[in-house]
Amino acid sequence: MDKELFCIPLGTKDEKHVATKAYNDVQSIVDSFAMKRLCGTVYPTEVLQELSKKRKTIAEIKKNLEGKEGSYVFIQYPTYLGDTFLFPEGFASFSKKYRCVYFIHDLNGIRYGTPWVNASDKKVLKNAWRILSLNEKMTAYLVRKFGIPEEKILSYGFWDYLVPKTNRNKRTKGNGLVFAGNLTKSVRLIEDYQKRNLRPVLNLYGYLGNRDWFKKSDNVFYRGSFKGDEVQDHLDGSFGLVWDGTSATDLKGPVGTYQEYNCPHKAGLYVVSGLPLIVSKKAAIYPFVKERGIGFGVDSLEEAEGLISSLSEEEYSALQERVFELGDSLRKGERLKGLISLTVKDYREGQ
Repeated sequence: MDKELFCIPLGTKDEKHVATKAYNDVQSIVDSFAMKRLCGTVYPTEVLQELSKKRKTIAEIKKNLEGKEGSYVFIQYPTYLGDTFLFPEGFASFSKKYRCVYFIHDLNGIRYGTPWVNASDKKVLKNAWRILSLNEKMTAYLVRKFGIPEEKILSYGFWDYLVPKTNRNKRTKGNGLVFAGNLTKSVRLIEDYQKRNLRPVLNLYGYLGNRDWFKKSDNVFYRGSFKGDEVQDHLDGSFGLVWDGTSATDLKGPVGTYQEYNCPHKAGLYVVSGLPLIVSKKAAIYPFVKERGIGFGVDSLEEAEGLISSLSEEEYSALQERVFELGDSLRKGERLKGLISLTVKDYREGQ
């Protein structure tokens, strides 16, 4: 039986939507391992809209895997190909026939507070050969709630962000916060920051959607949208903000509490942009931020102004130097390359 290394290639086309860069970055790293593509690139927005394209893609994958039982298949999760493909009972026990390695971008059942999606995630992931989880808190959730053996899971820890170079421009501490990504899911957070008239100023970058919701204020400014490979040269501020939900004083609402398990991709963007981080102390990435000395944790964004004011410019420069060092690693994709190398090595030794 001919066993090989395969992947299901995922990508996105909207270059000005910073939040979509993650799938493209992961695919670029996967391609460096010379895995064979089972189909043409899957674009989630297309397969969600076009059922015929979804069926054609699934048929192509099945055909290319004929006679390849036991092969290694790398899958970015969720793929948005739907349950016909992903659920073991709908795809002839797919994860039992092949050694599927799932790299988790999101667990949408937790993210949106939908129990039936959570149950679907469990059905898919419980038969994985290996799972690449975003961090230790997500790993603990998969073990506790999904019953997945811990030895099957490797924790990623912090997002790589592929760019040609780290932005090493020296910044000063008093230029406000940067908040980047899909801004439409953070409307209530932004409005709460404005309503409370919090400082420092919040500089917004990314997809604004229907702009009618955004009202100008003297503490929140929309700075535009830029290509994911170029945005690091346009971010104006002193700290990158990793926060979400419905409130500026706590991680509230499903999207907010999801940060207790998630590792937002924007954190990697901030680091390769030379920005130290401000995060919630409840967030899953806070232990990493604290350990590496690349930013601060707060209980509420009401604390941010006083914290930054108490910081000397020398202390800020030291923070930025540690950010530069980490950024040089993230921009090359070294964290994910290391995890994939481990899974490929385990696969080959187990053949």
